[in-house]
Amino acid sequence: MLTRKSFAKINITLEIIGKRNDGYHDIASVMQAIDLSDELTFSYADRITLRSNLKSMENNDNLIVKAARALRKLTGYTGGADIFLKKNIPLSSGMGGGSSNAACTLLSLNSLWGLNLGLADLFKIADHIGSDVSFFLTSAPALVKGKGNIVEPINGFPRLYVLTVTPSLDMINKTSLLYSYVTADMFTNGDLSRAVANRIGQNLPLDGHDTWNVFAELYNGFSQEVVSYKEKMMDCGAEWTQMTGSGPSLYTFSEDKDFVVNIMSKLVKLGIRCNLSSTISPEISDLI
Repeated sequence: MLTRKSFAKINITLEIIGKRNDGYHDIASVMQAIDLSDELTFSYADRITLRSNLKSMENNDNLIVKAARALRKLTGYTGGADIFLKKNIPLSSGMGGGSSNAACTLLSLNSLWGLNLGLADLFKIADHIGSDVSFFLTSAPALVKGKGNIVEPINGFPRLYVLTVTPSLDMINKTSLLYSYVTADMFTNGDLSRAVANRIGQNLPLDGHDTWNVFAELYNGFSQEVVSYKEKMMDCGAEWTQMTGSGPSLYTFSEDKDFVVNIMSKLVKLGIRCNLSSTISPEISDLI
């Protein structure tokens, strides 16, 4: 039996460079893992099965199952695994829970099944499963490019306390729908993401001015709840907010834990569910 944490992430930046011939979009994004996590437990079995504390996760379309099957197909492994997912990361939140689960599955089954594949082989599999899966194979802070499959690690990311909130949003195929709203005038050249990556590499402090997300303004046009959450976060003391991934989750961060906890306490009194986490240090990332 093997139990492993599957971490969430925030996008410090998220730029879209352009649309690819294969239908995906090229991006530039600074990603950082946070210690908000799901938990996955793997046991030997004859076939691949998935159970969860959240029953809606128990289906063959789950990226966990897809990752396990892809790994088995590539290696010719004939056994299986009984997998239990304890879900904590909000669903369809922009924090990469599904992709993180897939990466965790690849890493864990590679170990459990004794396959001894290197990261390069796992990256090839990840590329075919989901756009953010490659990032989560190390969960180290990174500048992510291409369709999410080019991961350039960044050294020196500061320890930050991160407050995330996830507005309720019922959208089918959210990510693909939001990308379909993106027009050419929203494309950028990646300079902002490279500049932020360089800033981190020089151990310079980060604040809200360093964050940017191409999807943030899109939500203003169709989700009053997201707008309302932004306003409430600001009213409760946040100096800025930003969106992560394709949303709808919002975050703010600070090096001052008490400052973030104070904001969270006020939001909780308003009935808003919050998650307090911290960025994962390189030392922790090395253990993932």
